[in-house]
Amino acid sequence: MNLFPDLYIHDIKVECDLYSNMRIVYVYFLSFEERGIAVGRRGDYIKAINAIFKKYVKFEKAEVPIKIKCELIQT
Repeated sequence: MNLFPDLYIHDIKVECDLYSNMRIVYVYFLSFEERGIAVGRRGDYIKAINAIFKKYVKFEKAEVPIKIKCELIQT
């Protein structure tokens, strides 16, 4: 399953927020248009993906929250 419809994901980075113990998955795109498709109108698409991850996906066999963020690659 692909999280985003027919988009080129340039890079993915996982970080841990020490204050909230949340894993943040950064998904990097090359263009603003691709990032816009991934986020969706009014952020609806990324909010839906984050809701799915919050409810159904466990990270490292633990109850650690995961948040997906879409960013542009810095050149």
